Amino acid sequence: MQPLGTQQTRKLLVGIALVVVVVSMVVGLVIGDNAQAVTDRFTLFGGMLTVPITPLHLAAYGGVVSAGVLSIVYLLVRLVSTRDVQAKL
Repeated sequence: MQPLGTQQTRKLLVGIALVVVVVSMVVGLVIGDNAQAVTDRFTLFGGMLTVPITPLHLAAYGGVVSAGVLSIVYLLVRLVSTRDVQAKL
């Protein structure tokens, strides 16, 4: 088995990220559907942000948060790999 090239690796990582974002959105839909029976909104950041609890809102929240976290991780990996003299970009 040959190692993956740079373009193949990037496509693989983007594919994995898309799967993670979609899964987190589906989980948000399920949680939002179930949480509506308990409350209609929740607050974040000490009450600075109030989010209504609907399946679509929680799906969007899950997608945005997971995409943001993955973007930060990928950018940090890219930054670290530019500092590594043995890494191949």
